[in-house]
Amino acid sequence: MIYYNYNENWFALIFGSTDLLRKIFLDVLVAGLVGIIAYAVESQAFELADIVGPIGVNGGADLFGSGNFLDDRVHIIIITPLSFLLIFRSNHAYARYWDGRKELGAMLRGLREFTRMVAGYHAGPGPKGVAARAELRRQALVTFEVGSMTLTRREKGDKGRSSALTALEVEERVPSANPKEVMALVAAGESGCVLLAAHWVSRSLSRAGTDGHVHMMLMRDFEAGLSTLLQGWHGASAIGSTPLPFPYVQMLHALLAAFIYTLPFTLARKFGWLTPVMAMLVAFSLLGINSVARELEMPFGNDANDLPVRRFNCLAASTTWVMLHDRDPETPETGGDRHARTEAKAPDEVSGVKVALPATGIESEAAPSSSFRSVWRSFGRGSTVVFK
Repeated sequence: MIYYNYNENWFALIFGSTDLLRKIFLDVLVAGLVGIIAYAVESQAFELADIVGPIGVNGGADLFGSGNFLDDRVHIIIITPLSFLLIFRSNHAYARYWDGRKELGAMLRGLREFTRMVAGYHAGPGPKGVAARAELRRQALVTFEVGSMTLTRREKGDKGRSSALTALEVEERVPSANPKEVMALVAAGESGCVLLAAHWVSRSLSRAGTDGHVHMMLMRDFEAGLSTLLQGWHGASAIGSTPLPFPYVQMLHALLAAFIYTLPFTLARKFGWLTPVMAMLVAFSLLGINSVARELEMPFGNDANDLPVRRFNCLAASTTWVMLHDRDPETPETGGDRHARTEAKAPDEVSGVKVALPATGIESEAAPSSSFRSVWRSFGRGSTVVFK
């Protein structure tokens, strides 16, 4: 996710990131080239009616005569269904993006609630009780990390990536898991690893109830937090694995191509040598909106504008550790805790800023640098970023 400062001037917001421009650059350039061709046709005053033969009334002169390749009424007709599909996709994409954020929030809320119950109501005494509480929290954190890993595995445009997990991938993305759990998660595969991790939590919780460390009347409240986490993961997984139906996308792109790459021939007579510029401006507007919608409708992944799933992992580790550490100061760190601390000291891969991880959220400030690139990046993307 690209963080930015709302108070920055419009120039900084427009040119602070070139991600959108990079994705539509070639299509906009093609529209400009078509505009050059249209201007050349118009400037030569070709009598296209003589080339294509008699079409319609007056031998096609109304549509093709005097170098006017197409009547502008054609594009007035096309723009109506095109606008409908473009607006539909944009609204649908934003709804999916915000729903994805809410589902991630539900996963984090469930983990926090479960850890709060462990810290407050697990009555195990002595060092064994400390170890049991730490283990419950670690296993719940593993469930969260595994869930976030499965959300970001499928990249945009991938037509069916294999669900086979590798030990290296699991070790990197699930740092709180021990070696035995890593191998079990790999064997379970992408479709079953989250439910397997949740099963470990329920099994440990059942053992705590049998030992009398958790009152059986409270067991449902413990499970409610875990269920909230799983429900959030199910919702986020449904969003990440279900794209916009193909017929909508197919029709939208067909109308976009028909409109953008024929429009210059209706603009040439009115705008002359400015036709390529006007064609590129129209293409940038329509393709830019479509590109934004395409980016947002799949909110999980590693693109610049995807939701910061890895940051949620860090936030999950830091906040749950604070709650349990308040109850048991000798609570041992997990791999996820160490990973969160490492991430907090590393430059952000998107905005090039340092990240501090307080207990209440993720906050970052641009690291001072004398290089022009760092100064420009700070100017374009805002000097202060706060995510809570």
